[in-house]
Order: sequence, then structure tokens, then C-alpha cells
Amino acid sequence: MTATRERDADRARWSVGVTALLSQPSIAAAAKVCRVDESTLRRWLRKPKFLALLRTARRQLVDAATGRLVALASTAVETIERLLKSDNPGVALRAAALVVHEMREASIGELASSMEELEREAAEAKRQGGAGR
Repeated sequence: MTATRERDADRARWSVGVTALLSQPSIAAAAKVCRVDESTLRRWLRKPKFLALLRTARRQLVDAATGRLVALASTAVETIERLLKSDNPGVALRAAALVVHEMREASIGELASSMEELEREAAEAKRQGGAGR
């Protein structure tokens, strides 16, 4: 087998491995699905190119799921609005608690983003200040 064919065969096996890792609950289960020994799959997980392929595939899955959630967001908000007006006080209370919880989570997310930005700016200022010495 030529080197090119071997690389193509490895890519095909890796692709199956990535799919298995993303769809199975454990490395052992993923190894069974892609018909390789678990030690082989663990060895692939130590290879930077395989990890890059896995990260890219995982990011694509998350992006697709996020897109679907965004598409459902307006329907979810309409449902919560309807539940807030429920004649059942328990239902209305749970809907209100959900709104408060989500607002708190959004605030925490904004604070975390602001902190990360400040940390980046501080690191950049430190690098620039250290470069002139």
C-alpha cells in the first residue's frame, strides 16, 4: 500500500472513530462500534491531528445544536409567557422562577465574559509594558 493510500485509510478509520466517540457513552463502546481495540482508540486520542479532527466535529455538533435551540427560542418564550398567565398559581410560579433563573444565568454569563475581556486586556498591557524594558 502506498503512503497516500495508508493516510487515506487512516483518515477513514479516524473519521469512524470520531463519529463513534461523539455518539457513544464511553471510549470502550466507541472502540467496539468502530471495530478497533480500545488501546488503539486511546492511542489515536494522543495524536494531535486526531484530536483536531475530534474537536472540529464536536464544535460542528455544538454549533448545529445551538442553531436549533436559537430557532426554538421564540416558541419557548411564547410558551413561558402563556404559562405566566396561567390560572394555576403553581404553574405561573414555576414559569416566573424559570424567568428569574434564566435572567440570573445571563447576568453571570455577561460578568464572566467581562472578566475574561479584562484579563485579556491586562495580559496584553503587561506584554506591551514588558516589551519596552
